[in-house]
Amino acid sequence: MPWKCPICGTENPDDVDTCRICGAARPTASTVSVAERGPKVVAYYRQLVVEILETPVKGLAGAAKAFDLEALGNIVTVGRALDNNFVLPDPSVSRRHLRIVVSSEGLILEDLGSTNGTYLMPEGKRVNVAKAGEEAVVKIGNSVVRLRLVK
Repeated sequence: MPWKCPICGTENPDDVDTCRICGAARPTASTVSVAERGPKVVAYYRQLVVEILETPVKGLAGAAKAFDLEALGNIVTVGRALDNNFVLPDPSVSRRHLRIVVSSEGLILEDLGSTNGTYLMPEGKRVNVAKAGEEAVVKIGNSVVRLRLVK
């Protein structure tokens, strides 16, 4: 039976013990003492800055927003719907288009089944899930955004 990651919410197949997106361990029903868990994971990055480079929506090009990663649990969602962390009102962007998970290795991008896809630039390669380092330029719908991590 598939299981849901307690960190990023991704549904994972039953035969794996770590999340395919963020690498979190599969939750178990047993109780683990604090001493067995080990030290608290130190945050590598403080903020994620999302900047709109190109968009067909008038007045939005050049807009940027910084997200406090600790407050958001290292996950930022992008899409047209108002319940996303970063709302992009481009009609070619899906309501729930992209999930960005921040790990110690940098950005992990996950397309959420969008209609028009997520493309990692400059190659223009369509991705479902991709590791992108500390900075990435991504095309979603007809908009291009830069994602940049700040330590």
